[in-house]
Amino acid sequence: MNSWQLPLSEAQKKDLDINVLQYIRWCCEARSDSQKLTHEEKQILIDKLSILLDVDLEKSDSISAEKPLTLPRKWNSIVRLQHRIMSLEQHSRDLTEELESLNAQINNNGPQILNKLKININWIPKNYPQCSITLETSISAIKLHPQLPIIFIGTDNGKLYAYDIFNYSLPLDSTQAHIKGITSIDAIMEFKNNNKTEEPSAIIATSSKDLSIKLFRWSAKENKFLLFRVLMNHEHIVSEVKLFRKLNNIYLASCSRDTSIRIWTAEDGMILNSFHPHNEWVRCLDVSGDFVLSGSQDASLRLTHWPSGNGLSIGIGHEFPIESVKFILPLSTNEKASPTINYLRKPLEIDSDYEKMSFKYCASASRDRLIKIWEIPTPRFVMHRPPVPNSSNSNFKCIMTLKGHASWVKDLRIRGNYLFSCSDDKTIRCWNLENGECVKQWTDLHSGFVTCLDMDPDGGTNDTGQQSLQREIMATGGLDSKCNILFR
Repeated sequence: MNSWQLPLSEAQKKDLDINVLQYIRWCCEARSDSQKLTHEEKQILIDKLSILLDVDLEKSDSISAEKPLTLPRKWNSIVRLQHRIMSLEQHSRDLTEELESLNAQINNNGPQILNKLKININWIPKNYPQCSITLETSISAIKLHPQLPIIFIGTDNGKLYAYDIFNYSLPLDSTQAHIKGITSIDAIMEFKNNNKTEEPSAIIATSSKDLSIKLFRWSAKENKFLLFRVLMNHEHIVSEVKLFRKLNNIYLASCSRDTSIRIWTAEDGMILNSFHPHNEWVRCLDVSGDFVLSGSQDASLRLTHWPSGNGLSIGIGHEFPIESVKFILPLSTNEKASPTINYLRKPLEIDSDYEKMSFKYCASASRDRLIKIWEIPTPRFVMHRPPVPNSSNSNFKCIMTLKGHASWVKDLRIRGNYLFSCSDDKTIRCWNLENGECVKQWTDLHSGFVTCLDMDPDGGTNDTGQQSLQREIMATGGLDSKCNILFR
């Protein structure tokens, strides 16, 4: 016994001695069997124990008044912690068994299981965010990683962040991407191609008020932004960028306050084409195949064949500048498998001019507080030549107007049967594309202007180069410096 050392520091030993004395004094006063000793015998016992433990009785009395019976309470805490640990260990074992079971099922019946994972085209996010990230300045752009649970956030001071949405206490990485505010972010997966990349990685594009566009690769191994290209050719603010794939190549479309739209190769930064579809600031764009949809300060939206630069059609109906435009692409799921698909998202007729375009409808959001749904006229297709405007019909047809926002509408996303919008009125709204009704609104996510939102692709025909992950995620950002993420 003499060779054994109590594994406690001097302060811990002193604390233990005081607690032991407190417990003995409590036994002498409260326990029923303490009557076997006289009052004098109890006092002698306490005095001798205080001498043995070298504890001042007056000091012990003051500690006892502040922290009565500390030792028993600590024992109870330890018991509760042990029960909690045992419960967590059992829960961990159950989850591990479930994961192993699911992996075995996927290995044995992968195709059958994946076929059952049909996208929920009627999914609507919950009322409150599961993740909320607060930065030091207002948020101007956000983008979800195409595959990983990571969100990229751009701010008004030009800084670019990457956060893990399941562990967001600290950013995975941050970089001063621009010297002025970031206006948009886009991302696309880069796959192996002639051994140019060893591992699939994401390409991140940012545009800015500093007139530049920057391209980064996101290193999943290092959790780091790797800058590989700076594009400098616009003469004014770059409003938006869009990455898209054609064949095996990745391209970038950009629009600017200099009234131009430029198409670039992402790999070497070459400009393939530059055209001026509007006479004023081009604020937003979207790309599908060989076609660019653009919205402008002049309150119009236009469809352009980007390889030739031919303007094909125009949409007029808004009264103020257009802030966002989106193609409404048909869902790739066949109609029989999903009978609830909205008519705007149904597959296009085979061998029609619309099938050649791969789209028929689009949406636009404006500072006039309105969102409009348009039917796009088909151009005239000439064999072995680029399409040209249809002389008999070159105007978009407005088929629906969505009213409800109290101030200008900043951003749009299309998912399944719904359109999502964010506004200067501090709200996000969800609209039914079938009838134009607002089915839900979020009023408490932000305390100011909601500047941007993003959602996962829903399986529609697109040029992102990857299949939909079928993740049910919505992310929003605002002038209140908050990024909120809502998911299943």
